[in-house]
Amino acid sequence: IAGVGEPGARVELYDGATLISTAIVASDGTWQMSPTWPAGIHTLYTVAIDPAGNRGPSSADVVLEIDITAPLAPVIRAVSGDTGG
Repeated sequence: IAGVGEPGARVELYDGATLISTAIVASDGTWQMSPTWPAGIHTLYTVAIDPAGNRGPSSADVVLEIDITAPLAPVIRAVSGDTGG
């Protein structure tokens, strides 16, 4: 997950009310995180806190679904005649 913000600010990533990860905004205004996710639906948002401790407004929610279930096996329904291959 990556974004932009005020250089030096701390960005907090939440899943609902649970703090998941934090990052410091780099001098070029970018930040990134690589949290691990359990399966399920996650409602994520971020909040930035500047070096003076001022907390900004929350970002818009982003809904992320992690699906770790393998698909079912495919089924062969028909076989056509010899195609010369």
